[in-house]
Amino acid sequence: MRFSKKVMIATLILWAGVSSATGYAARLTLKSSVLHNGENISVDLMANDFGCKGKNIQPELSWQSSPEGTRSYAITLYDKDADTGSGFWHWMLIDIPAARNHLSRNEIPDGATIKANDTGKRNYLGPCPSVGKVHSYIYTLHALDVEKLDVPDNSTAPLTGYFINQHTLATSTLTLKVVRNQ
Repeated sequence: MRFSKKVMIATLILWAGVSSATGYAARLTLKSSVLHNGENISVDLMANDFGCKGKNIQPELSWQSSPEGTRSYAITLYDKDADTGSGFWHWMLIDIPAARNHLSRNEIPDGATIKANDTGKRNYLGPCPSVGKVHSYIYTLHALDVEKLDVPDNSTAPLTGYFINQHTLATSTLTLKVVRNQ
């Protein structure tokens, strides 16, 4: 059976549209050599605060397959099981340049800004669940449609999250199940 050139081109266009609409197109993906979905983390990556005795190391992260129109990134760390009744924001890093596709350990890229976490401090605060409890810590990469978020200087973590969500094109997450034995 022979097809005309027009039929073959139309079929390829239709197939390409179906493949992206059904999820075969590349998706934003967040990865780390030291963090793995559903797993616990090393003590070094835990906070050195609130009774935890970790080294508070910000892990290396990398990503790929950003959507068209990505002009910057934000990365957040959230403990949805914190004993606050509303979770706990550990880290809010915004305005990561679009040319970046990774962060090295403890790196803050030029142009990026750390916003206040739920302690009110502008720093990375590693996981620190209550002794014997399992908490879900969610690292989220946001591909954003603006180069810089217009976040007030004194914004809280939830307010920063509002600005991030207003400009998010796509997200990718790593969810850890962290338990502290002592």
